Amino acid sequence: LPASVWGGGDLPSIEETPDIMRAWYTLKKQHSSVFTNMRLRLSLDSPERYDNNVHHSREMPSHVEFVQAENRLGWRWTNCVFGGACETNWLDPEPSNLSL
Repeated sequence: LPASVWGGGDLPSIEETPDIMRAWYTLKKQHSSVFTNMRLRLSLDSPERYDNNVHHSREMPSHVEFVQAENRLGWRWTNCVFGGACETNWLDPEPSNLSL
């Protein structure tokens, strides 16, 4: 992991985020108590960051957070307000219907 994201901090780019979240996922699966209430954010220096001068109703989803549904873990971009989260990128497979 880059030094900028170990323990929280800034993501260098949107493109690198899935790899970083997969690395964090591996650590979180080994030690469930790490990264409990932590969000990463897209670096203020990232060329992918933009100012919301057109639509002032919402900030861009520039933060990343873990999402947990029972035993399944994923991550998503969010702007940290109610209704401001993007689709979840699941890291664990969907549960099998065979166990029902």
